[in-house]
Order: sequence, then C-alpha cells, then structure tokens
Amino acid sequence: MGIAKCGCCGASYVKISRNLFGCAAARNKGTCDNRLNIRIDVFEAVILDGLRHRNHTAGIAAADLFVVPTIALKLLYCMVVLAHQRRELVHHAITTHPTAEWVARQIIEAFPLDTAPRYLVRDRDAVYGPVMRKRLRALRIRDRPTAPRSPWQNAYVERLIGSIRHECLDHVIVLGESHLRRIVSLYAS
Repeated sequence: MGIAKCGCCGASYVKISRNLFGCAAARNKGTCDNRLNIRIDVFEAVILDGLRHRNHTAGIAAADLFVVPTIALKLLYCMVVLAHQRRELVHHAITTHPTAEWVARQIIEAFPLDTAPRYLVRDRDAVYGPVMRKRLRALRIRDRPTAPRSPWQNAYVERLIGSIRHECLDHVIVLGESHLRRIVSLYAS
C-alpha cells in the first residue's frame, strides 16, 4: 500500500493520526512491536531531501542516432545526446556517414571539461565501435548498452526522437544537411 515500510515487520507505514505516520501492523493488528511514529512534516522533508540530493539522474545521459531522408533521397544521420536530469537535449550533430570516430567526437563535444555524466545509455548499433568505447573510458563514462531490440530501455531519447519527427520532420521535406541542422537547432532552442 505505502512506499515506506516498517523496519521490524515490513508492513506499510500509514497515517495513524492527523500528523503522524506509524506501522500499520502495530496499529491495526497488534502483531508488530514497533511503536515508533514519525511526524508527517519530518517524513515529507526526508523524502524531498532524498529526491533533491540523492537523485541518480544527474549522472545519466542517453545517445541515439536516427535516419532522415532528404528530397534527393539521400539518407542523413542525426545523433542526439540527452541529459536525463532535466531531459535536456545537450548536443546534436548531422552526418551522411556515421563512424565510430565521428560518434566519439560528438560525445566529447557534448560534454566539455568536467561535465561528463557517470553513465551513457545507448543502443547496440554497430557505429558505437571500440573507438567510442575507448573514448568513453578515457572520459570515465560507464557505457550502458541496452538489450538487443529493446528501444524502451532508452525511452527518454526515443521519446525525444519521436518528438523531433512529429513536431518538425513530419511537416517539412529536408533539403540537405545544413537544412536538417537548422531544423534540429531550432527545435533544441
């Protein structure tokens, strides 16, 4: 029922009075010896502090590539890098032929100096080769590839790509690389 659990019996902590939480088993059944209660304002302060200062999303980023056809039927590849904490697009780049070296360079450009996250979530595309993994290790970023054919494991960046497609690219025929760069830059700002 509740998120908070009793340390003695594992029962939920419930509201036992107007301003107190306590063990449900101790109050309702009498099967727990835990008679400790916590004031609701203290409980809320502890939870909010945990969310504010111990949230792990500050150290996670996600990267993915998607394909965009042009009017000349050429394929352009757009790489996006998303910071999980604010779900903010931190970097995007366009190319006609992505390589591991190019992807590694984009990761470096996305995180200058000491702004690199602890983890990078990505799919198992072949373009993330040994060069990129070596560059991630040099930046002290832990590589976290998703399971094969599991886009839901990288949901934030997949949603961003879907939004870019739906809000921008479904309404415009892309003329070329510079045109796509301008469209994505306008979306990012």
